[in-house]
Amino acid sequence: MIHELVIVFNKSLVTAAGFVIIVASIYATIETKEPALCQWVSSDRSSIATSRAEIYLSLSSLYLTPVGSEHVLFLQNASSSKLFNIRSGGNDLNHLKTDFQHLAADIQEHLSSEEHRTRLSVEWTKLFRGVKPGYSPLPPYESLYLGGWLDGSLTTEIRNEYLESHFDLSNQWLGEPQDHIGLELGYLSFLSRRESEAWANEDFEKAHHLLSLESGFLKKHLAVWISQLSGEIKQYDEIGIYGRVAEITETWIGFDSALLAKHSQCVESQLSH
Repeated sequence: MIHELVIVFNKSLVTAAGFVIIVASIYATIETKEPALCQWVSSDRSSIATSRAEIYLSLSSLYLTPVGSEHVLFLQNASSSKLFNIRSGGNDLNHLKTDFQHLAADIQEHLSSEEHRTRLSVEWTKLFRGVKPGYSPLPPYESLYLGGWLDGSLTTEIRNEYLESHFDLSNQWLGEPQDHIGLELGYLSFLSRRESEAWANEDFEKAHHLLSLESGFLKKHLAVWISQLSGEIKQYDEIGIYGRVAEITETWIGFDSALLAKHSQCVESQLSH
């Protein structure tokens, strides 16, 4: 079911500011070696998009279903991404790679015990299904975190974007509101996979269009509410696994937002010459 996904409270000023700091910090790290980055991006566009798709898939799957052995595999694949080898000014993103590896190892250890597997399943339900106020956070739908109504105008807007991009969820997620964090992450995986195919087929116009869709969706949706969601999950997480998932997700979205911004600048610069 998760494999098929590939193919087919008012906003807190504190958390919002925190996310801006994350993006600004990563953006500065990427920016300091712009010529080298542009050279790397232009020579490896398809594999970069594939790596991004795998990372988004691994994160998406953790929010959509209780953890299992397939999640360990997804995280291990994501941790091998060459994106984490970007270095600048003595800083690097190797810590994020390490986070993926440690999370995969910890999940694998919990899966070795039936008692721990049960606890993880119960914790997933508590954190992501909105059991009751004071015991669990709001369920992870963007509209709820932005003060709207579930299945309201925001959900409809996202549903329409999915339909326009041919992101088909009818077989496996029928009835699930489309602004669920797992589906939004899955949509970025889907777009990135299509972008990779476009670069491989030298369909540059399509690749640029998909890049624009990815960047726009990040700015308009995921980057807007991920800090709030992350804070809520970490507050209620009693085991520590899903709090780390939320923290990794927030860090990754910050990094990818900065990377896509620089990627777009590189493409525009190359097209102007």
